Amino acid sequence: TALLLVAVCLVPFVAALTTREDAGSKSFGATAGRLTETASNRAQYWGVAVDAWISKPATGHGAGSFEGLWLKDRTIDEKVHNAHSLWLETAAELGLAG
Repeated sequence: TALLLVAVCLVPFVAALTTREDAGSKSFGATAGRLTETASNRAQYWGVAVDAWISKPATGHGAGSFEGLWLKDRTIDEKVHNAHSLWLETAAELGLAG
């Protein structure tokens, strides 16, 4: 049952990544190229959110908790209010309920 629970939790993330019709479209804001730039710290934000979700997948850490999670687990000295990914931040904060 644990494997089924993990699979159910991952479906929205996989669907979001595979069904992006706007990916790479210059007419729709920033392109995916920004993810490979050295100036972006999104990978670090996402890593904290994923680690937080893994530690409490069922309940999450509480609404609005990402900023505190970031301050506790960050590897760079930068103040961040959100994970810059609605999906990952919601999973970290609300767990399965989100």
